[in-house]
Amino acid sequence: MVKMIISILLAAAAINAQSFSITISRDDLAGDAEGLVQYTRFGSTENIRGNISRGSSDGNITVSRDRHTADQIFRVKDAAGTSVSIWLVNSVIDETFADEEDMTMLAASGASAVIKNETTGEVYLVTVPAAAEGLAFRAGTIIGGKFSADPRMFTQLRMYEITVVDALTGEPLPDVEVEFSSGRAGDEFDLGLTDLTGMYSRQLDYGEYEVRLSKPGYIASHQNFTVDLTDLPVTLTTAMSPMTREYRIVLTWGRQPADLDAHLAGPDPAGSRFHIWWDHKVPVGGRNFLDRDDTSSYGPETITIYRPAKGEYRYAVHDYTHRGRSGTRALSYSGARVDIYGGGELIRSFDVEPGIAGNTWEVFKLTTGNEIVPLNTFRDESDSRAVIR
Repeated sequence: MVKMIISILLAAAAINAQSFSITISRDDLAGDAEGLVQYTRFGSTENIRGNISRGSSDGNITVSRDRHTADQIFRVKDAAGTSVSIWLVNSVIDETFADEEDMTMLAASGASAVIKNETTGEVYLVTVPAAAEGLAFRAGTIIGGKFSADPRMFTQLRMYEITVVDALTGEPLPDVEVEFSSGRAGDEFDLGLTDLTGMYSRQLDYGEYEVRLSKPGYIASHQNFTVDLTDLPVTLTTAMSPMTREYRIVLTWGRQPADLDAHLAGPDPAGSRFHIWWDHKVPVGGRNFLDRDDTSSYGPETITIYRPAKGEYRYAVHDYTHRGRSGTRALSYSGARVDIYGGGELIRSFDVEPGIAGNTWEVFKLTTGNEIVPLNTFRDESDSRAVIR
């Protein structure tokens, strides 16, 4: 694997970041590279290109060119409450007809992205590796006013990639059957199996898709996604639950924030109530309900109600990474998804809504009559003990 080059040029005291500049540099005579910023705010996404001097519709992001160096410069006036994903793409090649030389053009350009936090003075340099082949390079993402490098080269643009892991162990799941449906009449086909790393990828046409996952001994699941006109790759990490008749709740999310925590409160068979999370793994009826805690992005975090008792259960997600910050929208831009299994099947899923402020997401309650009632409320909470009130 090609080693990605990431460096921090200057570090200052960390405070709440607001303003950023993103400078894309490259050697035009050696190859092609265009900066592309995927900007999401309050649930709306725009793609802002460095070769076009047109910023975001709300004026929050502007684009300019340095007349001496031809560098592409994006300026983010207020990064709070937004998600800004930074890409470098080969914009002159139709990937359908790309040859071997075209695949090296992006790397040959010597392209790099310099991301500066104008508030704290922190500067990050992310460089496209010289030996890499591909048409799109992801440098990283600014979420909640902080940049996180996530460098990776993609060989294709309109590509869907899914990585499947075991919900109890977090280990990759090979030989998962992947089947897609686009919703168009007659357009349904079995695409194959995940590899030893649990990954499967496929280039797809534009449109909306459902992907169904199945594997002997596991509960079948599904995901929905869109391949849009951005031409940027779609990547997803999901978890499959081993077969169980009990209620099992699985949390997965994206690269940021690094640490989301699952919380469950409910009735103890002894007559009292419990509240469990990573730091309070109290046995309930002699069993530990928290099967897996994750602190390094993606998840899964898995809770199984092994000995149900009569009464109401409540489930919430806490952004532990930003527990000390109020008004952050990092959780809402995390791509968090909560899957609920019961009776040997996937019975309900919840996807976090982007653009909502709060580091605590109370997702649903399970009533005495086994009805799943959506709550979908957000608030700020610094104390894990008070995440479920």
